[in-house]
Parts: sequence; C-alpha cells; structure tokens
Amino acid sequence: MILTDIYIPAVDANYDFMLDENVPVVQVMEEISEMISKKVKEKKPEQINDFVLYSMDTGTLLDHNLSLYTNGIHDGSRLIFV
Repeated sequence: MILTDIYIPAVDANYDFMLDENVPVVQVMEEISEMISKKVKEKKPEQINDFVLYSMDTGTLLDHNLSLYTNGIHDGSRLIFV
C-alpha cells in the first residue's frame, strides 16, 4: 500500500488515498470514483474508461492496464483524476 495525493478537478479538492500499488490502474480508478461519489453524494460514473489518471510529478498519463508500481507511482506521488 502506498499513500498518494489525488487532485480531482470536478470537485476542486485534494484527497489522500492509500492505494494498492500492485493492481491495475483501472481498478484503482474504480475505487477512487466510488469513494469520491460517496463523499460528494453523487452517482458513480458508468464508464470509468472515460476518465484518466495522470502523474502530476512526471506529467504522464498512467496506462490503465498496468499497475501503479509499473507506472512509476510510489509513496508520496501526486496524481490527478480527470
């Protein structure tokens, strides 16, 4: 598990997330979407593939099929979910 800071422009907020660095990014995006939907009391988006996860540290788009670890994400990484 790694601690990351994720900025979500749709709600203009930063959140700290403990994430499993060994699962595919698409699974992590599902978890993020679900947690944020509960927090803002909105319906979870139907199509998670319409969203992307970027590394704010490297400016790169994360590959949905690879793990966070393989994408170079580590403890303290800053991400943006759009």
